[in-house]
Amino acid sequence: MNKKTTWADRESSDCEKMDYAAYEGKKEHGKSTMIIVCPYCELHVTAYKWSLCAGGKRCGCGALFSSRGIAYKLKEQEQT
Repeated sequence: MNKKTTWADRESSDCEKMDYAAYEGKKEHGKSTMIIVCPYCELHVTAYKWSLCAGGKRCGCGALFSSRGIAYKLKEQEQT
């Protein structure tokens, strides 16, 4: 199971960072959305713009998306 990446993990040597692709989504309930393509698992994640700017958005794989176009994810731990 993938551990969820936290904001505190960003500076850790166990954390990877990659740019993500995003494009305009539709307006839902009067709020603008974005479609983010996770660079780690290629899942398309819908996020409200205000939410992305406020605290980021998380993917099902545990990656954390910042409002600056960067995704952070803890490296996979090898099972022994």
